Amino acid sequence: MCDEFKKSMMLEFDISDLGRMRYFLGVEVLQSSDGIFVCQRKYAREILARFGMDKINPMKNPIVPGTKLSKDEAGTKVDATLFKQIVGSLIYLTATRLDLMYGVSVNSRFMSCPTELHWLAANRILRYLKDLDDQKNTSGYVFLLGSGAVSWSSKKQPVVTLSTTEAEYIAAASCACQILACEARVLSNVRFVTTRDSHFFLNGSPFLFNGFNAYWMMHVSADPGERYKVSEVFREASAAGLTVCRTWAFSDGGDRALQISPGTYDETVFQGLDFVISEARKYGIRLILSFVNNYNDFGGRSQYAQWARNAGVQIRSEDDFYTNQVLKAYYKNHIKRVVTRFNTINKIAYKDDPTIMAWELMNEPRCQADYSGKTINGWVQEMATFVKSLDNRHLLEIGMEGFYGDTMPKRKQVNPGYQVGTDFISNNLIKEIDFATIHAYPDIWLSGKSANEQMAFMERWMSSHWNDAKGILKKPLIIAEFGKSSKDPGYSLTMRDLYMSDVYRDIYRFARTGGTMSGSLVWQLMAQGMESYYDGYEIILSQNPSTAGIMSRQSHAMTDLSHLFIGLHQAQLAMHNQNKRKSAP
Repeated sequence: MCDEFKKSMMLEFDISDLGRMRYFLGVEVLQSSDGIFVCQRKYAREILARFGMDKINPMKNPIVPGTKLSKDEAGTKVDATLFKQIVGSLIYLTATRLDLMYGVSVNSRFMSCPTELHWLAANRILRYLKDLDDQKNTSGYVFLLGSGAVSWSSKKQPVVTLSTTEAEYIAAASCACQILACEARVLSNVRFVTTRDSHFFLNGSPFLFNGFNAYWMMHVSADPGERYKVSEVFREASAAGLTVCRTWAFSDGGDRALQISPGTYDETVFQGLDFVISEARKYGIRLILSFVNNYNDFGGRSQYAQWARNAGVQIRSEDDFYTNQVLKAYYKNHIKRVVTRFNTINKIAYKDDPTIMAWELMNEPRCQADYSGKTINGWVQEMATFVKSLDNRHLLEIGMEGFYGDTMPKRKQVNPGYQVGTDFISNNLIKEIDFATIHAYPDIWLSGKSANEQMAFMERWMSSHWNDAKGILKKPLIIAEFGKSSKDPGYSLTMRDLYMSDVYRDIYRFARTGGTMSGSLVWQLMAQGMESYYDGYEIILSQNPSTAGIMSRQSHAMTDLSHLFIGLHQAQLAMHNQNKRKSAP
């Protein structure tokens, strides 16, 4: 096309083909197979020579960081014509030197009546311009927290290196120093989640969230070659605005056991949990860590009972876990080992790490020996007191599904037709328990019922517990597990998305009314290539954009609601302080 254009123009006009453009109006052009590169190196030298700045010492940056230029009406006036010439020349230079754009733009506002202050600012830009090619390399980096850049730099190295390898080492050293500085700043700003007035608080402000379950994280991270899956899930979750993750801090006996036998631990698996915690911190995600399972998966109560039997202890059933002194001693020892664990990666004891939002006593405790909830109530009281004696800064919850017991007989009709040995009211009234949880699986609990009947149950289940948490417990409430299984009859991705949207809508509605509903954790997120862990509820965000979009919208809605509550909270504090001043003598 270019050749045809030149030929046609040469037929009409008396012109010469000068070949490829190399220089035009102060702009140097380099054309190669990689692209077209432009610069104004020669023009920059001419500017410096024109204004007598070609022999001055260079500056490392074009402006003084943090300095704000003003009209400076009281300042000493300088030659406005010369100042305009300098700024005008610099404006043309910004065509290829975008690093000058801000400083030149600010100076251009004062061309009508410049003072010595403005002259010094323009002089600094010229001195920065003097720092031309000198065979020194440039070190550059950018650090991301989640999906946002938190630190970046592009700076010329202080020495002329003898090889590209040496230049890369200098750049790596500069990057490492900045990593340490960033880590120190981030760690100093991370605080513990607390509760007050039936709400979660973070940094003194109300905290609402959307989150997820990923029970498998420690198990997978025990193999360093598989840890990228944990990073992948945290990265995708953070991008979707998810800020809380619930996962296991147990694996008792069996494959990749954390606790091989009572008091004996596999350090490799523990380091896997270290990685999970340190990686969660990088992506701004808080963790809820569970101490033991009610079920046989990953050991659970049955493994503790078997250990005791192997030691010659008379065990009648797994429900002895709640009353037998040997079993309780095994369990307390595990709690202590986890809570006081020193993280080998971030060098912080678990009990001192605010990345951990809360401890969980057990995943879905149940007791067939006593459906009233009294046996579990005694166990919760003892274990909650023990946990708080080791760590009184982290929050603590039971891990309950939400089944009602004998405290409020009328409430038992809300249960899905049976009891499991817990009492949502009395168990959560224990003062050491900081917030209440419910789980919701109408597709399992009401198997065979229609989708409408299951959704109606879900709404009653959430509403009842929300009212009780607000009116009786006066503690925050979260839906710690819910989801839609691909194994359900008639399942489709659309059905799952509609179900999640309905649940999220109700959660937001409860939270917005000012009650205690504070967030939810969907079951569950996974990474690609984890088919052996599939249970029907798995969600891979990168492969399910519609579901990821629903979760992201809920995250943003809860965050926006948090900001609204923060404003209300600050207004209440201001009014309270004003009333105190008025009542002061």
